[in-house]
Amino acid sequence: MFICNICNCNIGKGQCIYIVECNHVFHSSCFSPLLDSVWFNLNCPTCNKKIRKNRTRSEEHTSELQSLTN
Repeated sequence: MFICNICNCNIGKGQCIYIVECNHVFHSSCFSPLLDSVWFNLNCPTCNKKIRKNRTRSEEHTSELQSLTN
């Protein structure tokens, strides 16, 4: 199970998510406003690592994401 560290809610299967280059996972609806408002200096809300916008990806949450956190 994943928890979005922006809203602190569970990320359910089938929800749209963002996966950032440090492999932290967020709801698309929580993370998208950060991408829209900060165009050059974005850090991961979980670990504070610098994020390059071209390294984020949006997809539907599936059970395959379990390997990211292991």
